[in-house]
Amino acid sequence: RSTAMMTMTHGKATRFTKRGGVTRAVASPLQSSSSASAPASASASAAVATAAADAAAAARWGRSIVQPNRSYAALGLGQAMVDLAARVDDKFINELGLADVRGGRKVIDAAFKSDVLAKLDDYAGVEVSAGGSLSNTLVALSRLGEANDLLQFANGEHVDVNAVVAFPSVRVGMAGSIGDDPLGGFYRREVRKAGVNFLSEPRDGAATGSVVVLTTPDAQRTMLSHPGSSADVPQDDAFFGAIQSSASLIVEGYLWEEGATVAAIANSVKRARKVGTRVVLTASDVTCVERFAPEMRELVSNACDLLFCNAAEAHALTGEACPAAAAEVAARECPLVVVTDGCHGSYVASGRSTLIHVPAHAADFKPVDTCGAGDAYAAGFLFGMLNGETPEASGLLGSICASQVVGHAGARLARGEANEVMRTFALSLQ
Repeated sequence: RSTAMMTMTHGKATRFTKRGGVTRAVASPLQSSSSASAPASASASAAVATAAADAAAAARWGRSIVQPNRSYAALGLGQAMVDLAARVDDKFINELGLADVRGGRKVIDAAFKSDVLAKLDDYAGVEVSAGGSLSNTLVALSRLGEANDLLQFANGEHVDVNAVVAFPSVRVGMAGSIGDDPLGGFYRREVRKAGVNFLSEPRDGAATGSVVVLTTPDAQRTMLSHPGSSADVPQDDAFFGAIQSSASLIVEGYLWEEGATVAAIANSVKRARKVGTRVVLTASDVTCVERFAPEMRELVSNACDLLFCNAAEAHALTGEACPAAAAEVAARECPLVVVTDGCHGSYVASGRSTLIHVPAHAADFKPVDTCGAGDAYAAGFLFGMLNGETPEASGLLGSICASQVVGHAGARLARGEANEVMRTFALSLQ
């Protein structure tokens, strides 16, 4: 069959086609496997088949985010976690016995969390924020919508910024389990202020999940996750109604950390498919993929419209160490697959026939903090697809978003940065 490779350069796409084998794009020159040449008629049939596959994949995405029967552009289902961040030294990490997970992530119980927080009394103050990978993506998606609205009205005589923020054309919601404790109230208020409608009511007597983020002088982040109530995935009429009125349902891979969530995830996805809501999966963390690869593969194969993962997660999911090859393998089961690879850019595979390489966007400033880059990329890509952009243009928008986030400390795309993203993207398409 024919497999195409596209490389984005300054916003333009150049197509390279290899016949007789699968083209795999890496940072070095292209390589392809060899096979016997197919007859002309077979090649023509293959071209028709791959074109049909591309059309089928694209048909799952509407021309515009604004649909009469869809109140939300995106509805997120994931862990509602509060970040408790502090700067510590290596001695602190070693005293807690965390040397083996330094720079990584570990799930902890309430007792260990209390011990960590008690020891932090001797250090600088703990910063509290409404965190989480999914919420970062949803906030960025909402802010891109606001920025796009402002850009659309930029040629008018007057732009009421407050009206644009209060009544955005892109509405974003989130469902997740929080407790009726102070952390739960804080989380709900903060995500709503950031433009995301948090739909779930607090659970009586439950403890809101939290992540203790310990940053050492070398900028390594060690994350200690206490799931709390996040194991209870919302399964109520309000959530099911929101699924029906959403253009897309984004499922966060971290939900698999708690075994009890598997059935609830499957039920949520089943309902989404039944009403035509697109299903998006973020792999979230390589350890999650390694532990629950069969469950994730089943979702990707049977119900997923769009998969996001980084190179390590894609390797764990497909067995392919090459990010481009992993994207191609995953796309045999999922219509649209995105594999990010840091400074090497990203790979977008669609319709079993097209593989696109999107280079990392070159910003005018030095990267400061890569935390949240993947979350921002996902927001940009999804925003593009939901607005009827092509996968390659959506990848470019995601790359621009990621480049903005790495330019400062923290994982969120700020409103001012979202405005710059949309201006840069508009110029790149001219």
